[in-house]
Amino acid sequence: MIKTLVFGGTFDPPHAGHKNLLLSALALGFDNAIVIPAKTPPHKLRKTADFETRFKNTQKMFEDVANVTVSDIENEREGKSYTFDTLTELKKRYPKSELHFLMGSDMLLFIEHWYKFEKILKSTPIVCAARNEVDRAKIEQFKSYLEQKYICSITVADIPIIDISSTELRSELVLRIDKHNREHLTEKRYTHVLSVANYAVYLASLHGIDLYKAYVAGLAHDCTKYIDKDSHLDYFEKNNIILSSDDKNTPQVWHQISGAHFAKTAFGIEDEDILNAIAYHTTGRVGMSRLEKLICLADSIEPTRDWDGVERVREIAKTDLDRALLLTFERLLEFIKERKLNMNKTTLDAYNYLKKGN
Repeated sequence: MIKTLVFGGTFDPPHAGHKNLLLSALALGFDNAIVIPAKTPPHKLRKTADFETRFKNTQKMFEDVANVTVSDIENEREGKSYTFDTLTELKKRYPKSELHFLMGSDMLLFIEHWYKFEKILKSTPIVCAARNEVDRAKIEQFKSYLEQKYICSITVADIPIIDISSTELRSELVLRIDKHNREHLTEKRYTHVLSVANYAVYLASLHGIDLYKAYVAGLAHDCTKYIDKDSHLDYFEKNNIILSSDDKNTPQVWHQISGAHFAKTAFGIEDEDILNAIAYHTTGRVGMSRLEKLICLADSIEPTRDWDGVERVREIAKTDLDRALLLTFERLLEFIKERKLNMNKTTLDAYNYLKKGN
């Protein structure tokens, strides 16, 4: 029998927390997973983005994960998207699969308010992830209550939760940046930016860096990437931005300079750490903050990047930001040399800084 995880949600938007939860749960011994964006969530009070947008973004989020299918099954029927109805249909479509339903602890605590929840509990094993040790103790107690009362199977898994809230991901600032990116960046660039933002959150969760700041910096890092060379020069002149001789000779880094300025003036970002993470995400610099290192690194190794050795660097990045970043700078210097591009001194200084071990 094939063991299949079913992972549902609004995914508004899908983010690194969702991906980390599913990847961690799959590692518990499941063969595959079905991710299901809800068409009309029965318990959501706020208005969500349209289904097509959420579906496409969820597909992008999981496109690099083997054995994961993003299904539009809930878009096939009218009315509210009840989990019971979806599970019933899935069991008809996948008769050779043993379905398990994946959820966070907050969902489990609310399950007795769900439509036909008793039938869900009795027919489908639940895999639940706790947010922390205190949360786990509470969930274990509730699990015992549910199992005794409804004769069901619930597994509380030791899965690290990337605790960035949907409220933060739907903040006015995030929506403003995302709207700008959608309107001005190419589809490929927009996909890259989302991937950087989500991957930055994932790395931030491993290294104790503020998740929201990581997401905002990642989302805004390429906000002026669409501006061509002549328009960039006009932008610098109009905004009294004076380029160094090094910067003048390396137009490939102009977007980080204009990007930081645009992020402050157009988006209203005042946090200097976020602005510096944008301002040096291409060149790096001596004395980089941890957030600056994180964004610079995420830009190079996010999941849509494909270069020789990137998987090894991703593994190293889980435990050592400096070492992983040094490897990306070694590759960057080789790239600049091979293409016979001008070298920005800030990049060379950053490389030597990293090489000396700070």
